Amino acid sequence: MRISIVLSLSLLFSMVFLAGCSPVLAQDSTGSSPVSPQTINLINTTANPGAVDIGESLIAPNSPLYFLKSVRESIEMMFTTTPKAQVARNLEFATRRLREVNTLIRKKRQDLIPSAMERYHFYIQEAGRKAFSAKDTQLQITVGEQVARQLEVLQRIYDQVGDERAKIAIRAAIFRLENFYNEFLPKLDLTTQQKLIGQVAGRLAFACNFLTREATSSGLNDTEKVKLQDEVGKCRTQGEKFLKDQLIEMRK
Repeated sequence: MRISIVLSLSLLFSMVFLAGCSPVLAQDSTGSSPVSPQTINLINTTANPGAVDIGESLIAPNSPLYFLKSVRESIEMMFTTTPKAQVARNLEFATRRLREVNTLIRKKRQDLIPSAMERYHFYIQEAGRKAFSAKDTQLQITVGEQVARQLEVLQRIYDQVGDERAKIAIRAAIFRLENFYNEFLPKLDLTTQQKLIGQVAGRLAFACNFLTREATSSGLNDTEKVKLQDEVGKCRTQGEKFLKDQLIEMRK
């Protein structure tokens, strides 16, 4: 059963990636052999992650009251002592930064987005670090799920942004989340990897498609395109490697 799930996820990753590169190839890959109803159901539920609506922030970096929000968050973090609460707090603060970005887009203050993305990255890193320090499997899965959802949010935000510096900052955040997964997943035990990949495979594959799309964008210079193409290769290779490693382990 577990082997069939991993095989299905591997098929999913290939199908979604090919769909982003070539509609013809995607059609051929799905029509070449029959797929069981169980596999089709798995692909449908995983490959369609659905929109994640995080809303906006009442107080964003463009507000003169924003410093009060920063002070409050510092106090909240100071009095958060248990590992579980610390992880939850860091994930919440990361989500707040994304809400602030939504507000900055609406308020036409995209120039403030880069600094918000830097703070966002800090909280994601802290959440991952504390989850592993606590040696809590469920906390690790929670962080992995949240990061996958936020990958999707960042892609949707990116398409709404016109300011070039803001786009670069969001694109960099997506790179960082991809790299976060490259470092995060190998640290998990096999059982936890299986649980997490089964839940986030679709979003990771669509993130690869985002990088593929951007790598061919006419708005990028040659250096940026080369860098993006390199990221696409890493994303694709790493995704397949995780699935292949799991299959080998389960066959032992």
